[in-house]
Amino acid sequence: MRGDDFGQVPDARQAEARELQIQGMTCAACVRRVERALTSVPGVSEATVNLVTERALVRFDPGLVDGAKLLGAVSAAGYEAVERIPREAGESSAAGATQRSEALAQRELKEDRTLRRNLVVSAVLTVPLLVIGMSHGAMPGIDTAVGHWAQLALATIVLFGPGWRFLRLGWKALRHLSADMNTLVSIGAIAAWAYSTAGVVGRGLVAHAEHGPAPHLYFEATGAIISFVLFGKWLETRARKRLSDAVRGLIALVPEEAVRVSAAGVEERVQVDALTTGQVVLVRPGERVPTDGIVVRGNSAIDESTLTGESMPVDKASGDKVFAGTLNQTGVL
Repeated sequence: MRGDDFGQVPDARQAEARELQIQGMTCAACVRRVERALTSVPGVSEATVNLVTERALVRFDPGLVDGAKLLGAVSAAGYEAVERIPREAGESSAAGATQRSEALAQRELKEDRTLRRNLVVSAVLTVPLLVIGMSHGAMPGIDTAVGHWAQLALATIVLFGPGWRFLRLGWKALRHLSADMNTLVSIGAIAAWAYSTAGVVGRGLVAHAEHGPAPHLYFEATGAIISFVLFGKWLETRARKRLSDAVRGLIALVPEEAVRVSAAGVEERVQVDALTTGQVVLVRPGERVPTDGIVVRGNSAIDESTLTGESMPVDKASGDKVFAGTLNQTGVL
């Protein structure tokens, strides 16, 4: 059926879709904040943000919205956005995808190294704080001015060194009247550090009843909060990197070109990016399906193991769905 058989299709064609690369997101709250910021722009009909790939797909009315407004909305929400440049005529889609993949891989590698370094520094400085804090005064020289100032120095380095990323992002969220994981981490770490620092600087002002004039310090809580959250972030980054590698591997399976069949039956080899909804493509045995679609004619077996893990081919006939990157084995579709 032709697209002009549906009354709403012409309006849908007026909408434009654009991808943005979003930087600075750390959790689901960040995703919701970016989506709200984009959908609040007049003329934007839909905004979908993916935390793993750090991309936002925005559909909007080009007569009301341009790229600058979208970037400005993301920036006002406290994040950085870069518009993905459309592929120029004659440019290889694989080359562009390779460049983007390499840039993303480099950024992920840099993030992994930074988190690992911060985690090591934080853990090395937190271990003595935990030992001191859990000793409850059993270690000689701990409840002295020198011991207290030593704990203050260690906790301060942890908080404003490896923990600075949480303070910076938490403050950014606070400036936009919002809260996320970084806000919670910052509040917990700063509360323990500020109370204990007051006890060291103004000795006796926050004295604990069981410790006489010696204050009860919680510097180990500051170090533990920063260290454990950094450890979780490092594990999350590694898992996200593995997932991104798997996604990029699946995308690499999608062919660059497809055989488009006109209404007159003329076959034409075109770039996959040039295909639009409603067009018919030909997939011969041994070729990979170039795009998601529905079989209109033919019978075959499709290897979908890359998507589902199923080792046995799946029979396909007219009306069945097929997916980009899967391998056509036996028949012509």
